[in-house]
Amino acid sequence: MKNRNVVNVGLLSILFTITLFLRSSMAVIANDLMQEFLLTPVTLGIISSIFFWVYGILQMPVGYIADRFGVRRTVITFGLIGVGGTILFCLAKSISILSWARLMIGIGTAGVFIPSVKYVSISFQPQYFARMTSLISSVANIGPILAAFPLALFVETTNWRMPFATTFVFYLILLIVAWFLLPGRPVDKGDKHSGGDHPARGHQTGEKGRPVIGTLAKYYKVIFFLLWAFFVYGILFGFQALWGCLYLQDVFNLGREDAGIILMFISIGVMIGGPFWSVLSERYLGARRPLLLIGTLMMFFSIVCLYLLKAYPGFFLLSMLYFVFGLFGSVFLINMSCVKELVPLAVTGTVVGMLNTIQILSAGFFQSLTGVYINYLQNIADVHLVYRKVFLVYGLCILASFLLTVFLMPETFPHKKTEQQVQA
Repeated sequence: MKNRNVVNVGLLSILFTITLFLRSSMAVIANDLMQEFLLTPVTLGIISSIFFWVYGILQMPVGYIADRFGVRRTVITFGLIGVGGTILFCLAKSISILSWARLMIGIGTAGVFIPSVKYVSISFQPQYFARMTSLISSVANIGPILAAFPLALFVETTNWRMPFATTFVFYLILLIVAWFLLPGRPVDKGDKHSGGDHPARGHQTGEKGRPVIGTLAKYYKVIFFLLWAFFVYGILFGFQALWGCLYLQDVFNLGREDAGIILMFISIGVMIGGPFWSVLSERYLGARRPLLLIGTLMMFFSIVCLYLLKAYPGFFLLSMLYFVFGLFGSVFLINMSCVKELVPLAVTGTVVGMLNTIQILSAGFFQSLTGVYINYLQNIADVHLVYRKVFLVYGLCILASFLLTVFLMPETFPHKKTEQQVQA
């Protein structure tokens, strides 16, 4: 049974890899879509962000569905919608079909991560929870890497539609495998393996019967962490999933393959940064806040460097700049730990679900905002100046996040919290 649980985690990790691949794939094919469908930057930003809007909105409902109907039914049902959206995207001949396809992909892929967390929580002992969820996240970050240079190379040798036809086939095969491997029944809250007696499960109240809203109002400082996540996560993944490749192509006239390789370094930075910050925080520093300060400051530094670039600095320097952007932006995972530690156990699931929703929606927001901003400026300024103004907006938002960290966000690491913070 233990081996089967590990196999299922691997299967769910690969399904989540497809999610992140589909989320990030618009960056490499953006020029193709703009040329074939005559899209403006505004329309492109909206179509790309549809995924994030619907994905984010569905995160909390998916959790309920997984609890009510089980992991297998949730993953398969949503997955079939995602499969339909993928093939529809591949066959799209109009902007409306393209938009509906992106909507279906967002709905379908929304049913992977939360059921994966649910599966880990009911299949492994509590001490393995963080390790297994980190494993799922790390494996899944192969998706954005595949959506960079490998996708660019695939598109150049075929066309922009072929990779999605291939993904459709692979996606469908994985769902068939999932039908036979994943558990078929929901776990009762009273089941001894489900954690039904765990204080964080099945509760609708906080401390001493306090309603959830009242508990959250008491722990109002969590709002600062949610605002921090809105800016940092939204800019990091809004840029990585769409505008990061177009910027290189528009401003420095790079080919699709070269731009794809450079874009890939953001994903590599995120993949390395996740476990790195976690180990550094828990084993060596015994603190969270210093890493948020360093990560936010270095993100600001990388955006300032992009703003100041007036000529092509070379392949290596741009790659390293993108890598730094991803590496230090990945401290958003530390922020998630802060949110979990700041509130009582009884409302952890609700608040972390709220955080995840805000993060996903923020990426869609910044994709759309950037598209509107570029569309407005492109008629009155050259393309380099347009992107510099975009980076100015990004920089101001990241600076606001840094100020939040400095002045308003408390330390949350369990051994570092003061009695005053616990009672605040």
